[in-house]
Amino acid sequence: MNLVKRFLCDSRDQWWRLVVLTAALMLAACFEIIAPRLLGNIVDAIVHGLEQQREITAILDGTTDTVLLLVAFYTCHAVFTYVSEFIIAGASQHMVLALRSRVSHQLHHLPMAYFNQHNRGDMLSRLTSDLDSVGETLREGIPGLISSFIGIVGAVAMMIWISPRLSAIILSVIVVGILGLTITAKKARTIYLRKQEALGAVNGGIEELISGKQIVQAFGLETVTTDHLSDLNTRLFTRERQSGFMGQLIMPLVNFINQIGYVLVAIQGGLLVLRGQITLGDIQAFFLYVTQVSDPISRSSYVLTRFQETHAALGRIYEILDYPTEDDSGTLETLSAENTVRQEPSYDEARRQPATTSKDNAIEFKHVTFGYRDDKPLMEDVSFAIPKGYVVAIVGPTGAGKTTIINLLMRFYEISAGTITIHGTDIRDLRREALHRQIGMVLQDTW
Repeated sequence: MNLVKRFLCDSRDQWWRLVVLTAALMLAACFEIIAPRLLGNIVDAIVHGLEQQREITAILDGTTDTVLLLVAFYTCHAVFTYVSEFIIAGASQHMVLALRSRVSHQLHHLPMAYFNQHNRGDMLSRLTSDLDSVGETLREGIPGLISSFIGIVGAVAMMIWISPRLSAIILSVIVVGILGLTITAKKARTIYLRKQEALGAVNGGIEELISGKQIVQAFGLETVTTDHLSDLNTRLFTRERQSGFMGQLIMPLVNFINQIGYVLVAIQGGLLVLRGQITLGDIQAFFLYVTQVSDPISRSSYVLTRFQETHAALGRIYEILDYPTEDDSGTLETLSAENTVRQEPSYDEARRQPATTSKDNAIEFKHVTFGYRDDKPLMEDVSFAIPKGYVVAIVGPTGAGKTTIINLLMRFYEISAGTITIHGTDIRDLRREALHRQIGMVLQDTW
């Protein structure tokens, strides 16, 4: 499913706002579409009065009602345009809030391996700049596309009514403009995705530089980290320049096509006026309708460019939402009563009375196999037991697997084979929350 469609489907609770928005934009477009026709009538009335050599005051008095009606129409257009902006501001913020809440909730259910595989700065970029991009596009893009569609359809209908011949010229211009936008849009999507990835890499580099300040200074890595961050900034600069070039390329292209349309309409329209086949007021109205067509096309080019950037941002956001969550299929909320230690024996008593069953062992690893990567196992067929009452220290060189044992006991990672039990209960039978309530963990670097 297209990511934009998926996002809109996920935002069903805001559809009523979008319906009201569409109604407001339709009313605003109707008032804007009728206005040029009234202005053309005013021009025709003035020209007709001058041809009859009537007084200027009499001519203006005859157009007063039309002028007042024109002012009323423009006022209504402004009011409904404001209403649409007010509605989309609320709707867009609700839609982005719901998406941000879903991502925040998802982060609590992602496996620890996901955080080890992804740069924290890049994840932060997805939650901030990517979501901000989505919100900005919603505020500008949705009303822009709706009003552009309604405005173009209405203006083209009025132009066909005034002069089918001149309308054919404008329709040809519209077709050429749409083809140009379609071609550039495909290229823009890839460029904007690379830009978002480069921005995430820069955020990650800055985050690592700040959080690892002590290590950088302790090992004299200032030059290395500075060069690395400089490379990331250079890559972001290149991606920003490419996206900026693509974004600025579309507007001049559309404006060039529109200006060609203006020239052709002006030449053909002037000939029609000289032949008496069309009035000067109709030409006046027609040019205003041409503006109502060309301006939405120009806005649409910008909106479509923004949509490509938003499509890339949504792809990065939904990548988090679509990632498989932790397996938490355990049903036990706590250890069974007979397995729970009520009175721990002393160390000497526990040493004199070794464990005879799994239930007598507080913790037991049975033939455990695990690796952070499937192709690189870290431990294979590891078995050991810690009886009740024992205090055990796990020692060894860096990388021996001390922290890994604790991570597996906390079920931060799933083992590949074997079992881990607490008082004889497989930790996979416990809910993660229940398991974590049984264990007190003090990290080396506290947060």
